[in-house]
Amino acid sequence: MKKKKIYNDKEWQEIASCLSGENDNESETVRSFLDDRGLEIKNYWKNMKNSRGEEKVNVDKAWEHLSNRLKEDKLIRSKKEVTFKPAYLLRIAAAVIIIATLTFTGKYIISNHYLSLKSVVATSSFEKNRVIELSDGSFITLNRDSKISFPDKFNSRRRKVKLTGEAFFEISPDSDRPFIIDARNGKVTVLGTSFNVITDNGKNEVEVLVASGRVMVVSENGARSLTLEPGELGVINNNTSSSMVNTDINYLAWNTEILTYEGTRLEDVFSDLQRVHNISVEVNNNDILNRQITSVFDNESAETIIKTICLSFNLRFEKKDGIYYLFNL
Repeated sequence: MKKKKIYNDKEWQEIASCLSGENDNESETVRSFLDDRGLEIKNYWKNMKNSRGEEKVNVDKAWEHLSNRLKEDKLIRSKKEVTFKPAYLLRIAAAVIIIATLTFTGKYIISNHYLSLKSVVATSSFEKNRVIELSDGSFITLNRDSKISFPDKFNSRRRKVKLTGEAFFEISPDSDRPFIIDARNGKVTVLGTSFNVITDNGKNEVEVLVASGRVMVVSENGARSLTLEPGELGVINNNTSSSMVNTDINYLAWNTEILTYEGTRLEDVFSDLQRVHNISVEVNNNDILNRQITSVFDNESAETIIKTICLSFNLRFEKKDGIYYLFNL
């Protein structure tokens, strides 16, 4: 068994000076005190700072506890034999408390991935259907003008991401770790399912459509909540909440790029084109908006769809500054 070393006043001051940062020189005394764990302790201290801990050490209480422990272990001879300077006394107390707790705290922080790096993925106005695979095997498809942030590795208690805009989620089941989406105006919680989330539908509401499984949506202030089943569309904010069966077969067309129409007014078609292809359509005669179309557009470009509509209804179009203008022939 390694014999315990008893340090004198000068050696304690040398140790305190190094641990407090006043002296970077690690002497033989300091190395002996750290017992070859200096690098580990420094790494844990760095992790502690990055974890944003704000709890302050009660130095007086810490020294009282430390002093009693040192006396029990016979590391200080007696009150008469060793005299500490007040400034060094406080530094030693704080330093030893740090050494005593860093191993546990550092390992806890690292094992729970509180220091995991975060990734941010964003799409522009001209980019959509960007697919991100998460560390748990889940997939996220981003619509245009959307952003999502997520850790490179989830911790052992939950899987949490933050979304701005719109995205379709396909979540890998994990009964021990709920998947949580910070959706700006609310929070979406699931265990394993597929669903669509809009963080702001233009009315300061979170909008969620469930494709499979069950989803819980809670308002930002926690006052309201919804539990949605497959095929249900829910909207919620701090003041109101409602759910209904979704009747829009093209709701997810931004993701699937399949538009299906059966006797649908062109006004509704043009609205879908705005959402799916980010284009605007204007007409010189409102009667055009009331005409009805039956067709399926599977991965067709916006211009191809406009040309098909013009051929079907004897129209012509002009494109200017990204806007399609339709006229009767």
